[in-house]
Amino acid sequence: MTIAIIGTGIAGLGAAHALSPVHDVELYEASPTPGGHANTVSHAGLALDTGFLVHNEANYPNLTRLFRELGVRTAFNLLGPLTNP
Repeated sequence: MTIAIIGTGIAGLGAAHALSPVHDVELYEASPTPGGHANTVSHAGLALDTGFLVHNEANYPNLTRLFRELGVRTAFNLLGPLTNP
């Protein structure tokens, strides 16, 4: 079966990843690049993704599982209240 997925943000790319082992998947995206809100920038020789403000196992179990499956490295960051000094 061929399945069309509209949008290549994290939801569309995650769906394509999950469905592609057993279905033909066609992705459609209006933007010139995939990724939705995700944006990769280079800094000090590292590729840093800036699209996610926060993700954690408790609130995003499927996203964190996808990151593990793909070998995406993440780092813990304790976000506190935002204040103006």
